[in-house]
Formats: sequence, C-alpha cells, structure tokens
Amino acid sequence: MPQATRSPSARVLRRQQRTRAELTRAAARIIATKGVEGLRLREVTDEADVGFGSFYHYFESKEELVEAVVSDLAGAASAALGAQLAGYSDPAEAVCVAHRWLVRAAVEDPVGARLLVQLDHADVRLQERLLPLGVALMETGITSGRFRPTDSPATTVSYLVGATLALMRAVLEGRVGPEAESQAAVVMLQALGLDAADANELAYRDLPSAALVDLSEQTLSN
Repeated sequence: MPQATRSPSARVLRRQQRTRAELTRAAARIIATKGVEGLRLREVTDEADVGFGSFYHYFESKEELVEAVVSDLAGAASAALGAQLAGYSDPAEAVCVAHRWLVRAAVEDPVGARLLVQLDHADVRLQERLLPLGVALMETGITSGRFRPTDSPATTVSYLVGATLALMRAVLEGRVGPEAESQAAVVMLQALGLDAADANELAYRDLPSAALVDLSEQTLSN
C-alpha cells in the first residue's frame, strides 16, 4: 500500500520561501543592470548561490521569474509607501507625501525606481496595490472638505498614480530635475481642491529620504 504524501514541514517551507526570495532579488539586481533581455538563469542561480538544478523547483520559466520580480517589487514599494503614510492624519498631506516620495525615489533610489517604471506591467501592479489606500484617502478628503467632490475616486487615484509614475520616468531620463517633485505636487493638490497657498506649503515641507526597496538585503514579498 503506497504511503501518503507528507506535507512539507514549517521549517522546509520557510527555507523554500527564503530561496525563492533570493532568486527574485538576484533576478531584480541583474535586470536593473542588464535589462530583462540580459537575464540569464545560470547567472541568477549563481548570484543567489542556489544550485542551477534547483531553479525549476521554484519557477517554471524565465518569464515566470520576471513576473515574480514585478509582483514582488510592486508589493515591496507599496508596503514601503504605506509605512511612510502611516503617520499622516491630513489626507491632503498624505497624498502630497505619496507623490513626492515616489518621485524622489527616482533621485535617491534610481535602481528601484527604474525597475518600477520600466519592467513590463510593474506600474500596473503598483497602481493595483495602491488603489485601496488611495481611494480611502480620497474619500476621507472629500468627506472632510479638503478635496472637491468627484464622481469616481478610483479614477482620480489611477490618474494621479499614473501621472506620478510618468514624472518618475522623466526624472530618471533627465528630462526634468528633482525640483519637479514639489512643483508637480502643487499642481496635483490644486487640482484636488486646495488653494495655492495651502498647496505650496504642503508641497515644500521637509520629507524623509525615499528608498523603494533594498535589493541586497530586504526580502521582496507578495
């Protein structure tokens, strides 16, 4: 009579999760310097210090690995942004900080920012991750009178995140300078209903440094 298949122990599962994370981090580092077209699976396993034959225990193909990098990067970036916003009670300030922090990352964390705006569908994944938080901020802002009413908070959030990612790309490519971070924040806040003086005051406040994800140490996670 055949023996029943035993489920992996918690220790084995943790080890598998660590190995998977090491592979995705290694792939992200390589993609950041060589692009997806320069990604070689042998180099990924060498970089992660994982046996090449073990790769297919975690991913079926290079394409699945890249998709995991995209998903994990968007998750790490949205989690880091959520942590940045945790201390803000004013929805207008929170929206301003979110915008400025992402754009500033193009200057202070260009590797993470470049991955986020250049990897296929990474921007879409980030928008999906940020939508619930953004809609909650919009609804709070409308209810409190900070923002003018809108028929679709979700559409407004998608537009604002898309504009922010486009500005990140412009900073990375040198088409605009880092001062665009606050300049665009003024425009954004006024579009939401703030007056010019209030928008300028919020947009030029001190802001902590921005790092989307530490590819050498931080575990990318869904």
